[in-house]
Amino acid sequence: AFAIENQLYLWACKGAQVYTNGHHLAERLARKGITATALISSTLTAGDFYYAEKNIHPETAKFIYLGYLRTAKGVETVLRAFARYNQDYPQSSFTIIGSGEFEHEWKNLVADAQINNVHFLGKIEDRAQINQALRSADVFLFASLSEGSPRVVLEAMANGLAVISTPVGSLPKCFSADSDIVFANFNDPEDFYNKMRALTENNQGYNALRSAAYVKVQDATIAQFIKRIFHR
Repeated sequence: AFAIENQLYLWACKGAQVYTNGHHLAERLARKGITATALISSTLTAGDFYYAEKNIHPETAKFIYLGYLRTAKGVETVLRAFARYNQDYPQSSFTIIGSGEFEHEWKNLVADAQINNVHFLGKIEDRAQINQALRSADVFLFASLSEGSPRVVLEAMANGLAVISTPVGSLPKCFSADSDIVFANFNDPEDFYNKMRALTENNQGYNALRSAAYVKVQDATIAQFIKRIFHR
């Protein structure tokens, strides 16, 4: 029933300037004969960028997640990965910012599995408070199953964090594995755990990774995003 309407959409797009939220969507449209410009959605402003020298220690590593608490975001994956890591390094911590329908379930998981040093901060609206929480952490964990261009990863990099993420959405097109981001398998706590260990136990590699990410994300601001759409 949608076929006729879909054909009309495709016909209209052939004469329009088309933008997509990520390279993967532009590639899908290309297979339908539509040329689209891939953009990286961003809300970053100059005040969101911060980089400080750090020396990471696996014993006291601080992990953080920012986003919705729902199944598709893979929060349970990183919680189980952190549970393994915290057994090795009991002083490590994991901060979770956000809310969602699975918040109560994952709090119960933490309690039932007796995972130490997990802090649920709930939803935070204030951008300055979010930035401060990110800057107080060492590594951003992101195990999402489906995304366009995840803005939270850009926010983490802009605040000087190293990122371990699934290769979701446009991330593999924008960032280089093990150069400015670490990719871990989908739904794989064990792989996340291994990547967390490898990253935090190599201070030189950790700083090289986050430095490269910070440089690369400089161009991912809301001003550049708007400029690419309206000032071509």
